[in-house]
Amino acid sequence: MFYSKRYSRNYLSGLVAAVLAVPGVSVFPAAPAHAQTGCDSRAAVIEGLKQTFQENPVAIGVEQSGNLVELLTADDGDSWTLVVTRPDGISCIAAAGENWSEIQGKTEEGAPS
Repeated sequence: MFYSKRYSRNYLSGLVAAVLAVPGVSVFPAAPAHAQTGCDSRAAVIEGLKQTFQENPVAIGVEQSGNLVELLTADDGDSWTLVVTRPDGISCIAAAGENWSEIQGKTEEGAPS
């Protein structure tokens, strides 16, 4: 069975703790729910992922609800994180994994080849 620390039961909570432990990244003390859910300002979350996992934004889009969705990956493809930023500016880690690879090209039907 393939095992990865990225998929372990406590990985996401550890990821959030690692990102929020970066110097200069603050958890809103007046809003403890942010700390419990892995949310912070966009700048803090993006910087934390950059410092901790060497991840940078590679794709971005806006949901119909107005949320900004960003995909960050490490240059070596070792890790990836999906971050959702609400219209009020709070960003949350929605998903994370490893072994990211980009699909090049499309078939005639428009599906990845």
